Amino acid sequence: MIDTDRIMSFVRGAGHTEYSVCKELKWGNGVISRWRSSMPSVDKLVALSKLIDVPVYELLGDAAGLPTEFKYKIAAEKFGSEIRDYLITTGRMTPDEDLTEEFWSNITRLTKAALAFQKPKEHE
Repeated sequence: MIDTDRIMSFVRGAGHTEYSVCKELKWGNGVISRWRSSMPSVDKLVALSKLIDVPVYELLGDAAGLPTEFKYKIAAEKFGSEIRDYLITTGRMTPDEDLTEEFWSNITRLTKAALAFQKPKEHE
C-alpha cells in the first residue's frame, strides 16, 4: 500500500529511527512497518511529516493506488506549500512564519473541489 522504504529513508535522513519516531509521537512500536499492509491515517502522516520536516506529498511520492481523500490532502499540501514559498520569496512572509489553520482548511477545500471537477482526459 505505502512505500515504507521511501518513508524510512526520509526518517533516517532526519536522524530518526522507526523506534524513535514511534516513541516521540506516542505511537505503538512498528507503526510505520505496518503501513506495508494497512493504510495509515492522514493524521499520522501529518504528524510524521511535521516531526521530520518533510511534506506528506514527498513522503508518499506517487499517489497511485491511494484513496481519493489522501490524493486531495496531498494535492492541497503541495499547493499550500507552493503558496507559502511564493509568499516568502516575495517578502510577504518570513521563513519562520507558518500559514494559519484556516488557510490550510480553505486550501484543502478548494483543492478537493478543483480535483472533483477535473474532467478525465478524453481518448482520441
